[in-house]
Amino acid sequence: PLVDFYGRTFTYEQIWQAAQGFAAGLQKLGLGRGDRIGLYLPNVPLYVSAYYGALLAGAVVVNFSPLYTAHELQAQVADSGARLLVTIDSAALLPTALKVLEGSELERLVVGSLPALLPALKGLALRLFGRKSLTPIPARPEVLHWAQVLSSAAPEAVPLDPEVDLALIQYTGGTTGTPKGAMLTHQNISANARQVNAIDPRAGERDVIMGVLPLFHVFANVAVLNRTVVNGGCIAMLPRFDAGQALKTLQRVRATAFPGVPTMYQALLDHPAMARTDFSSLRVCISGGAPLPGPVKDRFEAASGARLVEG
Repeated sequence: PLVDFYGRTFTYEQIWQAAQGFAAGLQKLGLGRGDRIGLYLPNVPLYVSAYYGALLAGAVVVNFSPLYTAHELQAQVADSGARLLVTIDSAALLPTALKVLEGSELERLVVGSLPALLPALKGLALRLFGRKSLTPIPARPEVLHWAQVLSSAAPEAVPLDPEVDLALIQYTGGTTGTPKGAMLTHQNISANARQVNAIDPRAGERDVIMGVLPLFHVFANVAVLNRTVVNGGCIAMLPRFDAGQALKTLQRVRATAFPGVPTMYQALLDHPAMARTDFSSLRVCISGGAPLPGPVKDRFEAASGARLVEG
């Protein structure tokens, strides 16, 4: 498995087939080398297929935060020159994406089904009882279903120079002004993933990483997504951080690593399930994004038995 999503697993083969189908589908739509493909997604299995599929087509991935308002998303769509945007039918995302489609130079919207990504019973329950959390996909020519875009044909090979051709436009946090799109080549993101893997003293061993950090952020893009693929590991993916759900998932999949930010570790320490969670599989946790308070590090290491390393 490459992804575990609430107990449903997606193998490397399944993700690879979907990525190839998306790449070929993009090429059929006339999109390819250098075209910007936006991902407006939480942590869902479809993100992985869309990310690698866009790269296979020679396109440039642009990561957008699923927390963006329509105004923020529209500004970055314009800045990046994104031609196509991938999202899901969540009521928190699809209405915003549709507003941006109507008010920007965006040409197409590709929408995946959240219930279709879940385990069968969870997906059925969401369709029956969680309709308020979903938005129907409108029947419009510029709005395409994810499954509709996937092609059964193999994508055409695209000649790329990994040291020159862009793979990713990653927006900065904007702490000192308007966020800026950092332009990263295929070699940039490949080298960074291999560097992170190279410093792991137990690389190549059983690797199940908690994927609660948002994949649209560079921390998770490097340390959770690309590095795990380099190492042949599995990502236990959650679309948002909830301390109880994270502890439950960590124990269920017997996670070996948990990258996070200081507030996550504090939230885990504050949760009543912390004391009865089995952490014996956990080897290392990596904290980034903000300074890690010494007491949080000490308390978490004492409670979990794992190392908490500050990036």
